[in-house]
Amino acid sequence: MNRNSVVAMSPDGDGCPVVLVHALAGSIMFYRSLAKKLVGQRALFAIEASGLRIGETPLCSVQEMALRYHADIRRSPIGDKFVLGGFCFGCLVALELAAIYQMNGILLPPLVLIFPSLGRSFMTCDEQEFFSLESARRAIDRLPENRRFSALAFFDRLRDVYAVHARAMKSHTLKRVKCDVRIIIPRDLPDEDFYMMRRQFDAAIFGSIEYVKIDVEKNSAFEDEVALESIFQILKSID
Repeated sequence: MNRNSVVAMSPDGDGCPVVLVHALAGSIMFYRSLAKKLVGQRALFAIEASGLRIGETPLCSVQEMALRYHADIRRSPIGDKFVLGGFCFGCLVALELAAIYQMNGILLPPLVLIFPSLGRSFMTCDEQEFFSLESARRAIDRLPENRRFSALAFFDRLRDVYAVHARAMKSHTLKRVKCDVRIIIPRDLPDEDFYMMRRQFDAAIFGSIEYVKIDVEKNSAFEDEVALESIFQILKSID
């Protein structure tokens, strides 16, 4: 049996648990700062991509990921009521997951989609992740030799997963799904890009759509304290 992709990052909390899907490179480490804020408030589970551990193979389509993650969530202690979301590419997988739950007669609480990768406008999120990978590669070169080999091996797996997921994103078509969503976007998103994103969501989502604009000063919303607090408050408000 494959390992369970669901990782408990902040396993305790009184409110409805939160499940967030990985971004394009498959890692979930950037959710750590959010997990710290949610301690005692909401349990946070993150879904890590296949292909990051030795001997694993990346999943090649959004549909394949959603089916695998649905099975893994069912094998976890989460249950059938949780706040589902994702960051960038993970938003596409979250929507596909919501469609699976809908087919099984389960309507989840409103989804939380953080800077979703849809069309030209939100490719910048994944471009930032690519540049982060390049920065990580340069940092590895500065490590002591005894640590460099294992770090390089993990970096190669990250890069391979990124490439497979990028192809999956380009070939994926949004299905029409019945769900309510809260979509978190940067306040300075150009109007043209916002219109393009709204057009795609309006065609795919049968339910209420609320757009929440937040301020982001740093490259990553999860490294920006103001943006992180905004995301935390949004997640905490959903039951």
